Amino acid sequence: MTFTFIQQDDLADYRSAAAAARTQATGGTPMRSPATLTGLSLTGIVCDTNGVTLSAAWPTNTVIAGDALDIFFSRTLAPPAWTNRWWAAVEPAAGGVEIAIPRSELPPAPEAPAPACVTNTAPSAYDPSVTHTNIVCTNAVRQTISGFFRLADLADSDGDGLTDASERLTYGTRSDLADTDDDGLGDGAEVALGTSPTNFDTDGDGMPDGWEYLHGLDPLNATDAEDDTDWDTLANLLEYHIGTSPTNSDTDGDGMPDGWEYLHGLAPLDAADAEDDIDADGLTNLLEYIHAADPRNPDHDGDGLADGIDPQPNAGHDAFADDDGDGYPLWQELFYGTSDEVPGDVAQLLANGARTVTFTTSASSFSCGVLKIGSHPIPLGWRQVFSLNLPAGSSTPLTLNDAPGVSVSVSSSGCIVLTGSSGGLASGGTGDGTATLALPVITVLSDVPPGHCCHYHRDPCATYTAICTPPLNGTWRWMVDGWPAAEGTNRLEVGHDISSVHVGFDPDGGNAPLDMVSAGHVANCHHFLAELTFGVAVTNLIYANTDDDNQNGQPDSTEHLYVMNEDDLSPVKPMSLASCCACGVHDAANWTCRITDKSGNLRDFGDPEKISGPGTIRPNDMVFVEGLASSTNRYADWIDWRYDGEVLGPTGEPVATNFTIHSVYTVIDLKTAPVRLEPVTTATNSQGVIVNPAGVAVGGLALYRVEVVPPGLIPDGDIHWSCNSGSVSFYAGHNTGREAIVRGVSPGAFTLEVSVGDLPASYPPYIHGKVLEPTVTPIHVYIICDANGTPAVSTATVDAWVAEANRIYKQAAMSFYVAGVQHVVSNDWFDIDNDDEFYQLCAYTSGTGGLELYCVNSIVGASGKHSDMNLTNGDPRRGMAVGAIVPLTTLAHELGHACGLVDMYKFDSGDGLVSEEKTGPPNWSGGSRTGYHAPGLAYRTLSYRSLMHQYNSTEIPLDALTVMLGTNREPISVGIDQMATREP
Repeated sequence: MTFTFIQQDDLADYRSAAAAARTQATGGTPMRSPATLTGLSLTGIVCDTNGVTLSAAWPTNTVIAGDALDIFFSRTLAPPAWTNRWWAAVEPAAGGVEIAIPRSELPPAPEAPAPACVTNTAPSAYDPSVTHTNIVCTNAVRQTISGFFRLADLADSDGDGLTDASERLTYGTRSDLADTDDDGLGDGAEVALGTSPTNFDTDGDGMPDGWEYLHGLDPLNATDAEDDTDWDTLANLLEYHIGTSPTNSDTDGDGMPDGWEYLHGLAPLDAADAEDDIDADGLTNLLEYIHAADPRNPDHDGDGLADGIDPQPNAGHDAFADDDGDGYPLWQELFYGTSDEVPGDVAQLLANGARTVTFTTSASSFSCGVLKIGSHPIPLGWRQVFSLNLPAGSSTPLTLNDAPGVSVSVSSSGCIVLTGSSGGLASGGTGDGTATLALPVITVLSDVPPGHCCHYHRDPCATYTAICTPPLNGTWRWMVDGWPAAEGTNRLEVGHDISSVHVGFDPDGGNAPLDMVSAGHVANCHHFLAELTFGVAVTNLIYANTDDDNQNGQPDSTEHLYVMNEDDLSPVKPMSLASCCACGVHDAANWTCRITDKSGNLRDFGDPEKISGPGTIRPNDMVFVEGLASSTNRYADWIDWRYDGEVLGPTGEPVATNFTIHSVYTVIDLKTAPVRLEPVTTATNSQGVIVNPAGVAVGGLALYRVEVVPPGLIPDGDIHWSCNSGSVSFYAGHNTGREAIVRGVSPGAFTLEVSVGDLPASYPPYIHGKVLEPTVTPIHVYIICDANGTPAVSTATVDAWVAEANRIYKQAAMSFYVAGVQHVVSNDWFDIDNDDEFYQLCAYTSGTGGLELYCVNSIVGASGKHSDMNLTNGDPRRGMAVGAIVPLTTLAHELGHACGLVDMYKFDSGDGLVSEEKTGPPNWSGGSRTGYHAPGLAYRTLSYRSLMHQYNSTEIPLDALTVMLGTNREPISVGIDQMATREP
């Protein structure tokens, strides 16, 4: 026997002839490799007739996995064919071991071929007559046992039951991968089962070894691929490919066999699809299986009834049969959920109103899609046009399923609305889609019972609210007594004198408007109560009784008893002798009235002498209402008049009733002058325009304002303006309310008058004015600079002075513009210290054809200065000067001097309140009781407003104002009528 022991490091050398001599031993004692031990090493081998003894060694502390060694044997190294025949336990601490393998356990030598013998006969070389025979064996072989040994410990890195050495040497698998061929079976299990650990599918039937083993199939039998182990009509190989179990006929447990689901394109691994309805016929997939129907055909038996409503989806019916003779065929009875054996049940279902809706489809008879109306499926291939009566007021979802290229139009002679349309349910669209079909109806509700409207306890008589069901956007159209009344809102309030109310609706997106619906209002004898209470107005304007008619030294409002010649009480007739029919409830004699409440600023009497109260009021009785002082606001004072009588009840019987009229009384005290219209006020509007000017330019606009005290007492609608002359006209209808706008038409005087509510004709205030031809005057500006050339003022300052002058003189129809600016260097004129310097300055230039304005740094004792107005035109000394730091109105004041007006501040205005005597008639208006100016306004204060009084004032009156000259009052020239020229 010849064996070779080889260390792994020597294997390469062994395979070369040079190393063979030193690594071979035959028999004898164990031989140790001369190399230094670095791990487990086969150190020697002894062969004898009893077998083989192997010697192994390892360094101290070497870990021997499993405390044992596997012994591998191969007859050849090219190619190697290692077998693991032996195993030996070891003590790792021993550092070595000798392993005896009996001869009987060694693999037998291979059978040697029989020797080939060749026989030849030839004459002897010594005696040619003698022949001899030679027998030669040409292939005689001596049998020997030879091979190679390897040792390895029991390490199993991937835990697959095969040692790393056996995986590498014997099975060709990976020691770092438990399932080398990734077939679901570990390498060790495959060795145990007899399958190949390196072949995914050992029997080649298309199913992995592990999958077969897991499902109880035979991975070594290729014929089971075509078996149907679970009788679900799917071969095992197909089950593998689609992922189902070959031993469970319903892998997902949804009640439908895997084969049936696979056949109909369902998901045999998804239990949820049992509740799907993929053909939208009303049957779930599970019910389709139970009823042996097709889950992809909405009408399995082709009878025109969708499987979901078909009593027997596998047995054809006559969809148009009408067994109960009620006019509704079977398909409609099934649609409504009624019985084809009970006549009239459909009519009862639609008793609250229905609308006929027609559906027209482009589907062919071969279409398999479904139009679902609500929850009711209609097969598209059954009919292309069909009609249904659907409940009015309903909202029904429409769904088009499995309908490529199909469109559906919906129409009706009544009003319908389609919203949210998509796909084939949208105009011009095709294919699957949705929409919502609304069949709107109108319901009208009222907050009072219909019929009798003798309920004058409230105003308005009734409130009607229209409701669209289902709710839709659109436009409401109301008609009252046959005439259009309102449009847009769904709410309408009506009065007592109407006889009928109707409402219609135009829904957005609808095919037609809804017909008018009657609200059921009936006005019975509605004029009776209107005539009965005719004398009581809801709003009233009366005078405060603050005069002294009986001349006893006391205001009449303070006297509670008899007053002679009283003329400031307001008479009221709360009840009239109204009648409209012969019924007792409409007899005025059966009605009474009384005052139940009133504000503290009002008193009521039964006679004009204020002797007694009114008590119970009968038809044609008079009540006298007294106002004590001006109302604090428009609604502050009121009287509640209560009326008691009878009306007809719902069945025509008299029913006691009452109602109250809340009557507002606005009280005006004429003595405190609640209305004022001043000729010129310090107020301006938002554009800075002076209000109530004395003059208006031809073609120009002017704003006039009347003041009512207290504010809000009288509404704008009760204030009206008029004019006594054609010199002005009201601009764009602005002649009502607290403000009026007039346009100058032609030169001349005019008077504007204001009428307020029911005030007497002697009361309305008025204002005088004059329309003037407009004038335009150029101003030549000379800005004085010091020796360094520094100007006294900037051109921007000059522009601001001129702009303010133009604002002020608009009330005199005058305007100015800067014709030119020149800078003059003069230290002498930069500050004006005396009259000589001023006149020298004014003589700098003349004859410019306009005004000469000299702008200086300061003027001693004044903000501005104008040359003596006694100087004739053309005198070189005429001119004006304005200092740098002055009020904005200074230039306007000096322009007044240029027009011939004088300084009012040089005179004493005198004491006392404003009066016509002090202001002069042109500056006064309105009569003795109008209170032309605010009560208590001092005349001295009024005079301060005049432009010619002081530099901060802006007003130019129409005529002169008076001042005290000694003990007399004399007029002075400060108004438009006193201007020597309006073109200075």
